[in-house]
Amino acid sequence: MHILLRCPEGRRFEDLAPARSIESSTAKASLASATVPFALLVQQNRSSFPASGRLPLLAMLGLSFAATIAPAMRGYYLVPIAVLVGLASLVLALEMFQRQPVPSETIEIDFDRLTITDHRGTVTTLSSHWTRIEEVRKGPFDLRLMLHCHWQSIEIGRCVDSMERARIAPLIRAALAHVRGGGR
Repeated sequence: MHILLRCPEGRRFEDLAPARSIESSTAKASLASATVPFALLVQQNRSSFPASGRLPLLAMLGLSFAATIAPAMRGYYLVPIAVLVGLASLVLALEMFQRQPVPSETIEIDFDRLTITDHRGTVTTLSSHWTRIEEVRKGPFDLRLMLHCHWQSIEIGRCVDSMERARIAPLIRAALAHVRGGGR
C-alpha cells in the first residue's frame, strides 16, 4: 500500500496513483507533519488477527486436542504432546506476528535532499539532484527499485510486492524530475 502524503500545489498525480485511504495512525501523523514538496509512505499491506476470531480459534484448538484423547488412552502419548506443541506454536506465531511493527518506508523528496526513513527509524539521506531511480527486473514478477546517487545505492520498496513497486516508481521518477526542474 502506498499513500501520497504531500505534493506541491498545482501538481496532480491521480493518473499515476489512485486515491488511497489513510488507515493507520502513523500515516495520519505523517500527513500532519509533512513539510517537504513530496512525501510518500510505502507500507506493507497486512492484517492482524482480530479479537473476535480468538474465541473460534480457541474452540478449534480445544476440539482438535480433545480428538487426541482416544489415542492417548490406548498408550499413544506422543499424539497429544505433538498436537499440543503444534497448537501452541501456532498461537505463539500469531501473537508474535501481531506484535511486530508493520514494515514501512517514508520517502521525502525536497529540493536539496531525498530522505528515506524506515519503520525501525533508520534514516538515509541522498542528494535529490543527483539521485536517479532504476527498475531492475529479473523476471515478470521480480522488480526491485534502486536509488543511485554518486557512489551510493539503496533499495526501496522492499516492504511491498512487485506490483506495488511498479506503481510507486513513476511517482518517485516524477518527483525527482520536478525537483530537478526547480519549480512547479
